[in-house]
Amino acid sequence: QKMRLFKKHYIIIIALLSTPQMIHAQLWPTKKNCTNADDSIIKRNIEISPGNLMQMEFQITTKGNGVISVPGLNIRIYDGHDDGLMFENQLLKCEWKDIDADGFLDLVVSGNAIRKGDEEDAKPTMSVVYGVFHWNNTNRQFEITQCSPEIYTWIPSKPDKKENESE
Repeated sequence: QKMRLFKKHYIIIIALLSTPQMIHAQLWPTKKNCTNADDSIIKRNIEISPGNLMQMEFQITTKGNGVISVPGLNIRIYDGHDDGLMFENQLLKCEWKDIDADGFLDLVVSGNAIRKGDEEDAKPTMSVVYGVFHWNNTNRQFEITQCSPEIYTWIPSKPDKKENESE
């Protein structure tokens, strides 16, 4: 009977050790970060996979547009500038979660865009916006899987080698 008990505990321990560690979903940036991001950069390390931290940056410009910079992409997630298109509550929801069960967190951005008509008396229209940015561990950067056109994205420019060589 002691042997059966030992085997049972041995199997449970092996199962626990062989199960990959899970990284829990998280939200960042949140509305709370917006008050600190006005024309300054907020940095945060996100654990993409166990022991694999990546630095993300969030900034809101004086005009009221905001960007999250992740490895390989800049993504507009904040728009409080009334130029015909704004995001509801200014900030889109940014959820870090493993959507494809590959062991790495991906970024899912969602919310509503409010578009004003060209004429003064035109009623604003609201549409759902959604973006999925997948972590590519081979290239060590995020890649666009799906993205509404209202969520502008661009690849960050790389510093000029000549400028860096002189420093």
